[in-house]
Amino acid sequence: MNRIRTIQGAADELRKRDPGCAISAHNIRQLVLHKEIPSRKAGSKYLVALDDVERYFGLTIDENELNHGIG
Repeated sequence: MNRIRTIQGAADELRKRDPGCAISAHNIRQLVLHKEIPSRKAGSKYLVALDDVERYFGLTIDENELNHGIG
């Protein structure tokens, strides 16, 4: 299942799981603008799949988090 977020929402989601996460909305936005992460534009906002962001940075998804809605 795709977890679609705004750029800010994706950054917030990463920070929720790891409060010390150094990946900011600005970092994700730059990757979107340089077409390194797939996105769709919805009005004035870009939407990204959280899985694509995690994959780009080599982050792993804990199955327990997915099954219990954590993260």
